Amino acid sequence: MHGSGSIAIISESAVSWYFFIVAWGVLYVALSYAAKVGQAERQAATYKSEAQAAQLRALRYQINPHFLFNTLNSLSALVLRQRTQEAERMIMNLATFFRTSLTNDPTAQVPLSDEIRMQRLYLDIEQVRFPERLSVAVDVPQELEEALVQA
Repeated sequence: MHGSGSIAIISESAVSWYFFIVAWGVLYVALSYAAKVGQAERQAATYKSEAQAAQLRALRYQINPHFLFNTLNSLSALVLRQRTQEAERMIMNLATFFRTSLTNDPTAQVPLSDEIRMQRLYLDIEQVRFPERLSVAVDVPQELEEALVQA
């Protein structure tokens, strides 16, 4: 009888170890799968962010030719009317505006003061085009000038 008790204990122990090892294996597979899913989600978020940045750049390049065409027409009119100081200021603003807009990352965060400076360049150009219809006043508290905004 002693032999059958030992076999029962050994088989019971073997079954317990078997389930223990299977449980650890299942846990390992589940954790590995969860890690892979997390990595895939992070990669998908990165791709989504890059796609949004590409869309912003495409939109910027689509709008700029229209703006450039209108500004060049306005410059032509200023030159024909011999309003050289206004034309020169508009050319300088246009050059600075395009240099800045084409070198900046549209998804980067920039200080509000930089974004306001950029918008002022644009509005100064438009001010020359529409002097009677466009009036600009910017009133930003100084403590907000270094706040980061999406460009």
